[in-house]
Amino acid sequence: MTRTCLLLIAPIFLFGCPSEPAPVDDDDTVDEEQAQQTACDLAAETGTPITAVTGLEPTPSAAMVIDEGPYLVDLIDGDHSFVHFEAGADDNEVVLFMSAADALENVWETDHIHTQGNPVPNPDCPDLIPEQHTLELHAGTWYLEIGVLSVDEVWLHLGTGTTEDE
Repeated sequence: MTRTCLLLIAPIFLFGCPSEPAPVDDDDTVDEEQAQQTACDLAAETGTPITAVTGLEPTPSAAMVIDEGPYLVDLIDGDHSFVHFEAGADDNEVVLFMSAADALENVWETDHIHTQGNPVPNPDCPDLIPEQHTLELHAGTWYLEIGVLSVDEVWLHLGTGTTEDE
């Protein structure tokens, strides 16, 4: 019995417990001040219309691209709304800007939920962008869960503050 227990426990000591990959924390991946200013400049634009879905589905109508927004999300009436984006290996951080306060419920990576801190308004234009989150990422499909709001649509932008020239 003792040998059997040791044989079952030994792989844990040798290989450790399986876990999901940790987000990369690289301070050079996002220029938050530039991202904030860019978002304020973009806030005057309506945004590319996309339609949210009711779950974790990689649906083309609910797809966004980092640094290619802004987007105007048509929300699900009376239910949580989901939109998604792909993060590449170099997308370690992104700043999410939203036109509604307390709109983001959760951030999901495939089927794993990631806890978010308290949102802050964009300091350069808090009236236009009352909710801002810095998201630490690793490569994969990420979903934004927007809560039930009293509005039909919400403006949002995913930015890094970097340009193609950098």
